[in-house]
Amino acid sequence: MLKKIFLCLLGILFGATLAGCGSSASTTGHDALVNVSAEPAGTNCELGGQKIESGLDLNGDGTLNTDEVIKTIYVCNGTDGKTALINVRDLTGAEKAAQCAGGDGKAIETGIDTNDDGTLDPDEITSTTYICNGTAGATGATGVTGSTGATGATGATGATGPAGSTGATGSTGATGSTGSTGATGVTGSTGATGATGSTGATGATGSTGATGATGVTGATGATGTVDAIDLGLARTFGLMAIDTITNTGNSIINGDVSLDTGTSITGFGPGVVNGTVHINDAVTDIARADLLTAYNFAKGLPSGTTVATTDLGAQTFGSGAGIIPPGTYTSGSSISIGTDITLDAMND
Repeated sequence: MLKKIFLCLLGILFGATLAGCGSSASTTGHDALVNVSAEPAGTNCELGGQKIESGLDLNGDGTLNTDEVIKTIYVCNGTDGKTALINVRDLTGAEKAAQCAGGDGKAIETGIDTNDDGTLDPDEITSTTYICNGTAGATGATGVTGSTGATGATGATGATGPAGSTGATGSTGATGSTGSTGATGVTGSTGATGATGSTGATGATGSTGATGATGVTGATGATGTVDAIDLGLARTFGLMAIDTITNTGNSIINGDVSLDTGTSITGFGPGVVNGTVHINDAVTDIARADLLTAYNFAKGLPSGTTVATTDLGAQTFGSGAGIIPPGTYTSGSSISIGTDITLDAMND
């Protein structure tokens, strides 16, 4: 098996002295560094190999820069195809004492991988080079004090401290003089119109004249008109109820709405009230009383026209079916409404 190892010394750099293989190199106060890289086939290694650069970290940046390389070693692959291997390790205690005067450093072991296991075994090592850290030099003279730097920016304001306890209450000051009288307020709106007074008493009935002779029965005259019934305050209302009012469609109430004594009104909207809604107020009390008076008055009127119990809207009362002029109407039992009717006020 052929082996070929070329060791090249580059000389002295920055006052450090390098000896041959197996010796150490040192300078003052710097760490020893080793850099291993592949070496292509060429002048230094015919079949390629490994390039080992060693030196001292002169600028203290932890990297072996080009101008810090003190020694370069080439470990070349064997001509029989065997691979050159390199192992870099820390010094043992004995090596520190023997090679670096007790200081730290690195041991660079090189050789050929004769058994092709990828590891540089002890019996394969052909060269060991020691690189020692530089010893600490004497402390240099203190440099000139530099100029004072610019004042840094003011830091953020600290958080507000907790509030202190409340102090004792001071004594009450003297009462100030009475201020001038304020301006008179705006006049309030006019109240609702009072209720209509009750109807005056009916005058005494005159004495009955003597009964005249019965004349010939004449033709039936047209139905006479009935004086309008005084509704009092109830005349402005389109709907009046006692317990509740519930709307379920698009109803339109033209007039006021009264609920007395109940309180529940629902369904508006969709229903529409073209008037004022009164619930248990002074207006509903008076309107309800006036409506009762009008009802009792109408109830006491003469029977008037007798109608059949069939559909009222299908009956004719002079101007057409379902058109009902003013008057009182009486039925023997009940009145049915199955067809639209028109309550004709005779343009009154």
